[in-house]
Amino acid sequence: MSLNPTITLIDDGARITLAPFGRQDVARALVGLTPMAALALVGRLYALCPMAQGWALRGALQAGGADLPPAPYQAGWLWAEIARELGLRIVMDWAVALGRAAQGDAARALLALTTPDAGRGPDAAGLGDWSARHVFAMRPRDWARTACAGQLADWAGGGATLAARAIAHVMARPTLCQPAPVEPGSLLHRHATHPLIAALPPGSVLARLVAQLLDLATVPDQMAVAGRLGASVPCSRGTLTHALRLQSGLIVEARIDAPTDRAYATGGAAQAVLATICAPDAGISDPVGRRDLATWAMLGLNPCVGWSILTRAIAPAVATRHPAATTEAV
Repeated sequence: MSLNPTITLIDDGARITLAPFGRQDVARALVGLTPMAALALVGRLYALCPMAQGWALRGALQAGGADLPPAPYQAGWLWAEIARELGLRIVMDWAVALGRAAQGDAARALLALTTPDAGRGPDAAGLGDWSARHVFAMRPRDWARTACAGQLADWAGGGATLAARAIAHVMARPTLCQPAPVEPGSLLHRHATHPLIAALPPGSVLARLVAQLLDLATVPDQMAVAGRLGASVPCSRGTLTHALRLQSGLIVEARIDAPTDRAYATGGAAQAVLATICAPDAGISDPVGRRDLATWAMLGLNPCVGWSILTRAIAPAVATRHPAATTEAV
């Protein structure tokens, strides 16, 4: 079960803009439920990041005074979920955006490593090995020491992995390196103080993609220190927060603050990024060039829902669904 809509980009022949995006208020489905019923429901309401949703709700319930049994999974599985979401985007969607075949074998190996098991913790060493082989061509911890744009360019120019070739592709496109607003609670905001992020144009598509790589690179170490979580938890798009109020053992008010909702709200980061790269003065007059920029912008923003491009310049209108909407079905 999922209440996630599809984000629609509109190509009018001159630029690509974002259609109004409004997700259903999923938090309302929790109102009237007992804490245990809410915990049983929330993971089924989201196709992606159910572990993060469950941990954030658990933290909010405990902050509200609910007495809950121990969580069925260790906290380290939250970071395994983050690795899964980021890793699948890279080996599947980044590959397709580069015009290459999705790396199905790598995706299946990652899914095997990140499928939760209540009887044990996640395999941090195994995830580190997967990232080293398929993403970084070195130990993730070593890649995370990349400190400037020159070092990043050297790694990307070597082209040892698909991720390196993707970053080289983006670095070669000035419009994808234009500054844009950085929304609080985003993945980019989480890594804002890292020297590499500080060295890149703030809010740019390039910086957003690099932030995803940094998050993936830190997963093995985060697993080792994962402990008690509150109502605000890390997820693969930034920070997810649940807030609620309990009365007589029932949830009477609930709110979910999710990174995708913030980024795609009216006047949010998604509109700003698309306006920066697809403005008329950007010089992108051909549809292939516009779509390449829009595709990488969406991969940088990394929404937790599917998306498509609707071409209005052609009669009848043609909708092109991007593979990023289908990575969960590997």
